[in-house]
Amino acid sequence: MDESEMVVYDVEDAAKEVAKRTGHSLETVEEILEAEFMFNAALGFYEIPDDEEGQEFMEEIRKLQEEHPDLIPPAGVEIEDFDEIEERLVAFVLRQVTGVDSEVVEAVLNEHILYLESKGILEAPED
Repeated sequence: MDESEMVVYDVEDAAKEVAKRTGHSLETVEEILEAEFMFNAALGFYEIPDDEEGQEFMEEIRKLQEEHPDLIPPAGVEIEDFDEIEERLVAFVLRQVTGVDSEVVEAVLNEHILYLESKGILEAPED
């Protein structure tokens, strides 16, 4: 992908759109998306810069792995089953965001996926 094809992801815009689509408060959606980001980062889905800020962030990730070993495996251990990842993600978000139930979390996460697909950040699965 060259720069002319690069798609910029703005978490604030995403949160606003997902909140509008789901009817949940912006604050709740932001908290859920932040937890989703941390979970995905802990699973190694994002490339984290190897600078001071990146090292500080990775320390946060290591703490999450220590606090939630039943949900976040140690570095280098992959979870292959998508359904298992999704279940762990929902459980993780429920631990991180107070006052929401699994239906709210799943609605926000599902709508976020649709948002990412609509922006060309994720490819929609083929039927």
